[in-house]
Order: sequence, then structure tokens, then C-alpha cells
Amino acid sequence: MLAIISPVLCCICLLPLLRPAAQASAPQKQGVHSSRKRARFLPLPKEEGVFHFLIFGDRTGGPAEGIKVLEKAVLASNLLGPDIVMTVGDLIQGYTSKQQQWLLEMKEFKAVMDGLDMPWYPVAGNHDIYWGRGRAPFSAHEKNYEQHFGPLWYWFPHKNAAFIVLFTDEGDPKTGKRGFRSPKQQQMSPLQLDWLGKTLEETKDKDHVFLFMHHPRWQSQRYRFNNWSKVHELLEKAGNVSAVFAGHIHHMSYGGKRDGIEYYSLSTTGGSHGPQELRGGGLLHHMNLVTVRKSGITVAALPVSSVIDPKAFTRQHLADFNLLRQSRPVARTKALLLHADGSAASLYRFLVKNPATQPILVTIEGTSRDGSWIFRPDHIHKRIAPLASQVFEIRCLRGKKGFGTDMAYPALGYELSYLGSKLRAELPAKEFFLPLLPAQQPKALPEGTANAYLRLSSRSASLMLAQEILTIPTAKFSVEAWIRVRDLTARKAVLGNHDNAGFQLGINKGKPYFTAQVMGKALSIKSKKTKLVAGKWQHLAAVRDEAEIRLYLDGRLLAKLAAVGPSRRTVQPLFIGADASRRGRPELAFGGDIDEVRISTSVRYRGDSFEPSRRYQADDDSILLLHLDRDFGPFMIDASKSRAHPLRLGRSRITR
Repeated sequence: MLAIISPVLCCICLLPLLRPAAQASAPQKQGVHSSRKRARFLPLPKEEGVFHFLIFGDRTGGPAEGIKVLEKAVLASNLLGPDIVMTVGDLIQGYTSKQQQWLLEMKEFKAVMDGLDMPWYPVAGNHDIYWGRGRAPFSAHEKNYEQHFGPLWYWFPHKNAAFIVLFTDEGDPKTGKRGFRSPKQQQMSPLQLDWLGKTLEETKDKDHVFLFMHHPRWQSQRYRFNNWSKVHELLEKAGNVSAVFAGHIHHMSYGGKRDGIEYYSLSTTGGSHGPQELRGGGLLHHMNLVTVRKSGITVAALPVSSVIDPKAFTRQHLADFNLLRQSRPVARTKALLLHADGSAASLYRFLVKNPATQPILVTIEGTSRDGSWIFRPDHIHKRIAPLASQVFEIRCLRGKKGFGTDMAYPALGYELSYLGSKLRAELPAKEFFLPLLPAQQPKALPEGTANAYLRLSSRSASLMLAQEILTIPTAKFSVEAWIRVRDLTARKAVLGNHDNAGFQLGINKGKPYFTAQVMGKALSIKSKKTKLVAGKWQHLAAVRDEAEIRLYLDGRLLAKLAAVGPSRRTVQPLFIGADASRRGRPELAFGGDIDEVRISTSVRYRGDSFEPSRRYQADDDSILLLHLDRDFGPFMIDASKSRAHPLRLGRSRITR
């Protein structure tokens, strides 16, 4: 048996030795090199020639600061590193009969464009050529243009592609009158058509031909008398024209693909257009980035501000940015005063500090939801030097419109732009309610109106106190309220101004909790087992003293925690029936019944138990005391010495 099996075994043993030899003769796949043997195969990319060029849109018709947008586009281009930068005309404001003015604008534009690391090529537009007031020379500014920018039409080769520039503002050939609305002003001249035909013949060996001009003459609804069909026939006959680019209309528009030729209109690179918010409608400052391969092209529009230098994100820049994220106006006016007839006329003063090592641009805008408030001025722009500060003033006015519990409150829109040497960074816009108090104090409660409470009916219902009106101690205080809640499933805040500072008193899945900031750290205590009873009035209190924080329910101690050291003062408003979000808006809405809210500067409760009072009396330690028995227009009455009457937000009502 062994004699028979052995040869078979020998053959089997030789198989592993034979396989490598067989594999060695097979062709190897070209892929990514690695010492890992069992990973997924990754093929190599195609090796084909590729290059990029950029196209700038119109620069004219907008405000003077449009030249700053062009400067940003130049910096962005240098980061992207294309081979070429093209334009589509309207390089200068023009439309002037003054030679000196035209030359000044030309020099300004060229000075910015000469900052490019790559060559750039102009296209003549109507703003560059047309005359201003008075009788125009037959050729208008053509001589100036050709002397300082270059030919009105021309072509050049690059990497087996041809770039052709056409002139679409030749005007009336007999009178020289310039425009783009009458039939004779929308024609490509026989002279230029003949040149184009010869140029396309010269460039028939190129992989791609690109055309650039100012007016998008292919838009027949805009240029009803044009002879673009003759131009298109020449382009189609050439067979290698890939795309045509134009400007003038100041919004992006894709004209589709016709006989293999794509038509693109650009918006602006510093010129005038509609609001930036309409960028979805093609209204924005941008550049077109064209990627060219022998097999085809791709075109992408890049907003100018979207191209940034990663080297600008230094440690100092990030430190500046984090400081500015926390910035907000510092009030120099305690509150605006609202009169009994609903009118107001107050000057609100506030300070804005720049903690950064670079300048900032501050934009302030007064707002109100229903437009009942008027602000003068309605917006303010100020540049603030590094580590400096400036005082702002805005007058807030409201007519005799009366007021209800749903009146709109005045607010400040607050925007910051960081003006770094290599990067302009826009910080998220913020909005702050302005502090508001009644000009006349409410009269004492009449007999028999006590024992009511406030029902917070909507998800946004709460009471709000700006931190300018009520300052809560950071080292020793007590907060308490009587509450009744039906839904014990969600997290709800009873009182709070917590945002990396301040405190929050609330319930989570029926269990009370209390959070306070101590030495820059959030310390939290909560009930381990005890829950509130749905539909029952219960007393909830929290205390912070020099040594610890404590949490009580119906006078019984639920939890305590050591807490030694000061807290950072919050800049957020205090909410009753919610907590403050990072934007100073109510969140974690309570959505129940609330009564007898009190904040004190003393430690009201010590030890393990006490008997809570159902109705508090004002004393020297009370800085907020809300019986919630009666409102005063949009305010709830504060019975403490502070007279810090909170504003009502959302839907709520006094209930007896």
C-alpha cells in the first residue's frame, strides 16, 4: 500500500512548488503598492494631460468695495493655481468722457489683476468701451482699451487648446452709436466674422476651442436682432469648439449644449447683483473653474469666499476666533422704557469690544417681529481695531400702539467679520432681545386677586429677564418655585440661564436636578429615586452656598455636592419656564403650571428638611419674587425690591 500511495503523495506535495512558477508567468495587475496582501485591489488613475483655467465675471455696476471682491478672487486664484485666468468684460466702471477717469479705473483694475501668479486675459465689455456724457468719438474708448488692455479680438494657444476672444460691442458701423438694444448694435461685423472663420480654420487641430465674449448673444429673447446664428454655424462647422463663456447679465445662466457646444453666462466677481441670499438663483460673486482633459471638460462655479488659505488657520487665528465667538454687546443702558400706551422712545447705548489681534467689522441692526419698533439708524457698520472697543448708540421708537401679551419685542441683530491678513471670516449671526421695563410701576394688587398661577400653554411659553435687568449672584443664592406638571417623560427646565455659566433647575423624566457652574465646571446633582407626582403642586428648590449645592423637593433634601469657588457670570437672559440656549433663546420648555417663583441672595434652606411656604413675602434678600397673580401688559409683576418685571414669551395665561 505504501508503495502505491507514495508517488501520489509526492505529486500532491509538489503542487505548492509548481504554483508559484505558473503564477510568475502570468501578467501582473498595475495597482497601488502595499505590503498588505489580502486588501481590496485599487487600480492606478489614468495618466492623461490635464490643465485648469479660471474665468472672472463682471466687476462693474456695484459699490466701490467691489474692487475688494476682485482682490479676494485674485488671492483665491493664486491658491488654486490655474494655468490661466480669463475675464468676460466690464473690467472698469467706465461710461466716462473724461480721459483721466478712465485711466484711473484702468490702473486700479490692472494693479489688482497683476497680483495674479499666472497670466490673465481681458475681454472688452460695454463699460470698458462706451463713452459718457457729451458727443462721443466714433470709436469711443476703443483706442484707450487696445493701448492698455490689448486687442478687441484675438486668440492664443495653450496645451493643444485655443482661446478665442470676441468683441460684442462694435456698435452701429455707420454712425458709431454704441448700445446693445437696436438691431444694428447686436451684429457681429463681417470683419470680425471673417477673422473668426479663419481663426477656427487655423485651430482645427486643437483638442478644444474656447470662446469668450461679454454679451451672451445666444440668448435670443434678450438679443432679438442678433446674428449669432452665423457665429454658431462657424463654431459647429469647426467641430472642436467645447464651450462659450459670457457675462453682462450679472447672474449665472446655463444655455445648454447645442451641437456639442456648451453655453455659460457668469454672474459677477465684484459687480452688482441681487442679495447674496439669492445665490440659489445665480446671484453671487464667483469664478468658473474649468478642468480640461483631451476627453472633455468640466465646469464648476466657486463662490469667491469659498476659497481659503489653510495656512491662515494659525494658532493665533483660532484663538482670536474662539474669543469672538463668545462676544456680545455689553449694555450701557439698563433698559428701554415702555409706557402704558405702548409707546417708547429710548436711546440704547452699548459697548462692543474686539478681543482679537486683527480688526473686526461689526454690523448692528435693530429688528422686531411685527415691525412695530423703529430704529434710528436702522443699521450700523463699524470697524474696530485690534484689542480696542467702541460705543454704539441706537434710538428705539414705538408708537402708541398699546400692548398685549403677544407684542413683539425689540432685538439687536449682531454680526461680526474677522478681518485677518489672509482670511476674512464671518461669524454666525446672533440676535439679542433688548432689555425692556415698564416706564410706570404697576399698582399694588387689589384684595382678592391672589392665589392665581401661570399656565405655560405653548412649547415656547416662558418668562424672560435680560441679564442687564437682573444680576444673579455667582457664589451664594437660592432659587425656588411651586410647579405642577402632567408630562413626566421629557426633560424640562423650571428656571435657567445656563450656558457655560449660570444655573439650571429642572426635571428629567420626572426626577428633579440642579446644575451650577463652579470654577468653570458644570456641577450637577439630581434625585436618584424620588420623582414628581403628575398633576400635583410641589415645591422645588435649589441652594448654592460657600461650600456646596443642594436640591430639595417639598422641603426634603434630595442631593448635595461640594462646590467651592466662584462662577463665571452669565451673559444669557434668565428664563422662567425654560432655559437659555447659546443664542439666548428659550429651550427645554417647562410646559406646565408654575407659581411663586423666588430668587434670593441668601441661603434660604439648610439641613435635611424644611416646611415650604405656599406664598412668599418680599424681604431684603429677595431679588425676584413672582406671585404670578396678575400681569401688566407684556410684563409679569415682580414684587421684590428689584422691580425686575419679566417679559412674557409665547402663549401663557393667568389661571385661578
